[in-house]
Order: sequence, then structure tokens, then C-alpha cells
Amino acid sequence: EKDWPRVVCIHCPTTESPVGTSVVNRGQAEIVRHIVGRVLRRAAPEILILSPYRAQLAEMRQLGETVRTSTIDGAQGQEADLVIITMVRANATSKVGFTDDFRRVNVALTRARAGVVLVGHIPTMMAASTSSLPQLLQELQQEGSNLEWRDGQWHPMTR
Repeated sequence: EKDWPRVVCIHCPTTESPVGTSVVNRGQAEIVRHIVGRVLRRAAPEILILSPYRAQLAEMRQLGETVRTSTIDGAQGQEADLVIITMVRANATSKVGFTDDFRRVNVALTRARAGVVLVGHIPTMMAASTSSLPQLLQELQQEGSNLEWRDGQWHPMTR
């Protein structure tokens, strides 16, 4: 298996679901669980899972992960070898919520010592125009670092 770049984005097509006043994306939670399982089979890095939504973090705990979790706002001052960020928002109306904030995105992306995996719905993230996410996603696309899970393997995004 080849080495991954320092920053990758994994596209997840599943939509978000409301939970009380918060939001979850179970498809993104499954991708995060899969990534953590694969990483822990190969090494034992310190892993931090970040999300802008507490309900998504609760979904991570329900999956039984033994890694640290935090909201993005609560992550200030924390760091880990690998940071996995589940962006949660995925909808047809391009509602991006907390993810359209440059400061939050900056905090999330700068917590990693070695690598960042951004898990999200690329069309929704592209609507987060004031957060710098569209520019980051375009750079990752040019590097071939926007991926999707298909047929049991990671594939570069072609669209």
C-alpha cells in the first residue's frame, strides 16, 4: 500500500440527519471508523477525531473508537499525530453551518503533527466560501488527494 499525502479529503456522498438541535452524518462516521481501523492495524499513532457537531462525536463514541474526540472549538491547544475531521454537513441546499468559518477550519487543520484526513461531502464543502475550504479542496484535487471509497478501495476523485 502506498504512502498517503500529508492531507487528504475523503468524499462521502451520504446526507446529514438532524439529531435534536445538532446534526450527524452516519456515512462519514463509518468512513472515519474504517480509517481508524486501518491505521491502527498498521501503527499506533495518536489519533484525534474532530467535528463541529457534538452529535457527530457521540456517533463516533457509539462506534466504540478508543481515540480522542473533540469539537473543533474544543480542540484549541490539542494535537495528535493524525487528525481526522468529519465535516458532517451534506445537503442539497448547501447549508454549511459551522464549517464556513476560517478560524474553525484553521484550528482543525493545524492540530496534526503528521497528517490530516478531511471527511466530508465535497459539493457542500465547496459552498463554505469564507472558510478557505474551496481553495484547499481545489489544491487537493490538483494533487490527486481528493479520494472516494468504492469497491473496497480508495480511488482518486475524477469529478
